Amino acid sequence: NLSVQADATEERHKADYQLLVQRATDWEFLRQLARRNGYVCFFEYDSNAGQMTGYFGKRPLEGDPQADLTILQEGANLRWVDLQFVSTGPVRHAGAAIDAIRKRIVSSEGEPALQPLGEDGLADSVEQALKDAGAEGATRLLRDARPTDIGLKAEATGATDAARFTIEARGELDPGLYRGLLRARRTVLIKGLGARFSGAYYVRTVRTAIDQGLVTQTFVAERNAFGQTGREEFGKQAEEVPAQ
Repeated sequence: NLSVQADATEERHKADYQLLVQRATDWEFLRQLARRNGYVCFFEYDSNAGQMTGYFGKRPLEGDPQADLTILQEGANLRWVDLQFVSTGPVRHAGAAIDAIRKRIVSSEGEPALQPLGEDGLADSVEQALKDAGAEGATRLLRDARPTDIGLKAEATGATDAARFTIEARGELDPGLYRGLLRARRTVLIKGLGARFSGAYYVRTVRTAIDQGLVTQTFVAERNAFGQTGREEFGKQAEEVPAQ
């Protein structure tokens, strides 16, 4: 009783080209394939279809964001929010491997494929700062990279995109003031954080707790750019009935 929403990968396993050996559970194997292609993999209940849906594909950054999360402004619905810069190194990945079948070396330098959630330029600033600090290179090498052109390119691109989500917002939401529930694996607009940090975020995780009839939500959201794109439509409210 599962439906599947999946994006095709450019890399294909060919039985006459490479032996596939699985040393993990099916779920771990799926998540490994997702990471290697720069995808996310999760299960979610689809209320419209009335069943669980398995998702395997790129981060859903497009489409309308959820209703605004607001702090320090009229209509605030956040109890608190904490911002962190979580970059641990280069924001570009490259790799090289030996294609034993065709007897050649394959290589690829990751070029980002996901759209920036704000003004582009944050990753360039990180790379330039590393060089200014004395780093000889601002690129991280992939380990055990795929020995094919398509596979190596997908892995380098996926790792580069993931490394560029360097701004992290952690906070607590009051669903009664929000007039609904925040959902993970979607974008949301956060306002009240200043010009550099207000804008669209990708909600990575949400934890919903019910204690003595009181509902609270804590979340972790992230973004790959400073500022705003100019296309944000702030002011949206959740359509749920206010809590009584």
